[in-house]
Amino acid sequence: MSSTEEDEFSLGGKRKANPQSYKRNVVKQARLEGEAYTNYSGKKIDAKAVELKLKIKSPHINDPAKRCAIADLAVHNRKSKKFYAALKEEFLDELKGLNNNVLSLSSDYMMNVSLPKVPVQDLFI
Repeated sequence: MSSTEEDEFSLGGKRKANPQSYKRNVVKQARLEGEAYTNYSGKKIDAKAVELKLKIKSPHINDPAKRCAIADLAVHNRKSKKFYAALKEEFLDELKGLNNNVLSLSSDYMMNVSLPKVPVQDLFI
């Protein structure tokens, strides 16, 4: 085998670390660039909110611009909460309409399984 074939088909060893693909670094990079991302707890953060937060933290803007950005962020958060609440309510209303004729039953099968009665001493002989 030539050295290029050995490079393509390595026979083991450790993998190389790739910090750019780590979840925390992907989230951090998206946040720093002002892009939309999903945070560690699974909540989706949109690009506009990230952009406004970066603008608020920026040391290069004056106080009135900062207050304006804070107000814009508050308005954006209120609008997004109303939008998602309405979306969720609409979805739940559709589910209620679909489930009028559905009956569901559940059972725990582990409660019905009988286990053999073997003394503990017999297991370790």
